Amino acid sequence: MNDSGISIQTSVEGGARVLRVSGGLSIANAAELRLALLAALNEPEATVLDLAALLSADLSGLQLLYSVRRSGHAADGRLGIAGAPEWLRTLAAGAGCEPLSGENPREGCVHGEDDTHGR
Repeated sequence: MNDSGISIQTSVEGGARVLRVSGGLSIANAAELRLALLAALNEPEATVLDLAALLSADLSGLQLLYSVRRSGHAADGRLGIAGAPEWLRTLAAGAGCEPLSGENPREGCVHGEDDTHGR
């Protein structure tokens, strides 16, 4: 884990590039995860963002996850989110957002058309 409280480990498993995120996702390190995702998406394999070891997230981290979920890569099946912990699903629901996993990756917050989470 680095000084910003997040660790991102990348591996290739079963034909997919897996980014395992652990620690806390916050405004201080959201850009680090965004850059890691952009690099992974430039690789030929599909990408899976594994959140099972994520310990905390603030609203800026949550916004990044929903932005990732709504990306064109998610819509075409090249990007998936796995292992969203129960506390993260509760945080998302409290912010008025749809679940992180599901069949429609273009849906976001309750209204689905913005990225502001009700602000």
